[in-house]
Amino acid sequence: MTVTANGPMPSRSYDVAVVGAGVVGCAIAREPARHPSLRVAIVEAQDDVGQGTSKANTAILHTGFDAVPGSLEARLVREGARRLTAYAAESGIPVEPVGALLVAWDEEQVAALPHLAEQAVRNEYADARLIEPPEL
Repeated sequence: MTVTANGPMPSRSYDVAVVGAGVVGCAIAREPARHPSLRVAIVEAQDDVGQGTSKANTAILHTGFDAVPGSLEARLVREGARRLTAYAAESGIPVEPVGALLVAWDEEQVAALPHLAEQAVRNEYADARLIEPPEL
């Protein structure tokens, strides 16, 4: 028998063990857990899922405006947004696509905005657009 912070737990063998029950750990564990022949364990230091860094997540589906086009990051941002959208629909979790607002505070930042909007498009995010203060 193994003793955990939450009390005794029967000893078992598992095919897959994932350390961390945050957003990433749970997403990783979900894939092998879909296979009935695999036994999956999640090891978490906290007393519930999502209590670490995931708890402070803004829940914005990333736009890719700051990822280098063609990079692994750009590909993963697209794939992550696609997978999360599909998972939410499959699970009946409502998602409100609110996007993000990037504000320029000085002339240098204002000058960088068109490049960031263009970069978002190159990263296959078509909803990025520049807005002026009156619209804001």
